Amino acid sequence: MGQIKPLMHFKEYLTKGCYPFVLQSDQSYNHRLIGVINQILEVDMPYVTNIKYAQIDKIKKLIYLLSTSVPLKPKGIF
Repeated sequence: MGQIKPLMHFKEYLTKGCYPFVLQSDQSYNHRLIGVINQILEVDMPYVTNIKYAQIDKIKKLIYLLSTSVPLKPKGIF
């Protein structure tokens, strides 16, 4: 375990992603990730559930809110 240094590669992981995205060009990572999320929400979820488009739109807004929010720091727990 002393030879494995995952934090050394963390910044690259945040910008390039992981397999299979890392095998493709760096510039299109964000677009591919958005495409995968849209595929899941707009095609896969309606196929396996009885979800309406208005709900999918709300889920997209929630994902956006979560992805742009700063994580909360608990106060006074410890």
